Amino acid sequence: SSRSASVPRPAGDGDAVGDRGDDDEVTSSPPGGVAECTIMPSTEASGVPPGRSANGTRNWPRVREAVEARQPYLVEYRIHTADGDLRWGLERGGGVYAGGSPVAVEGVAMDITEIKRTEQALRESRDQYTALFEGSHEAVFVAEVDTGLLLDANAAAVRLLGLPRERLVGMHH
Repeated sequence: SSRSASVPRPAGDGDAVGDRGDDDEVTSSPPGGVAECTIMPSTEASGVPPGRSANGTRNWPRVREAVEARQPYLVEYRIHTADGDLRWGLERGGGVYAGGSPVAVEGVAMDITEIKRTEQALRESRDQYTALFEGSHEAVFVAEVDTGLLLDANAAAVRLLGLPRERLVGMHH
């Protein structure tokens, strides 16, 4: 049995639809080709290694389970294009049924690569800020300009004042 699913393309290239046969391989691809495509539940997408079945072909167990249960699905893709670019897609869809049996999958796919890149940049920025803030040997306080309410204090500030951070946060200066 065959089903169709949207395959995200790089921004500006429009949408593509590809057939997925029993081996779950994409038979159409974005410009430049797809070297590898991984699908995973959106709630587990960050940091999850690609999953393969024992024979090395991609499988979509969550989509199949949702279709068989007549439930919608929401999944994220990691797509490695043939030119080495990593793209991300988000797909929401459900089964199409005839005679009580699933015959296809339909849904909407979006290229969320820029969202993923922005999230990564924010994580890196936060990590840099945290390293600078906590690593400083000088006392650093973060306060609201208008009210003087202390929002945070680093370890050096805690040592300087001899008060726990929990007690400092919320004080006014």
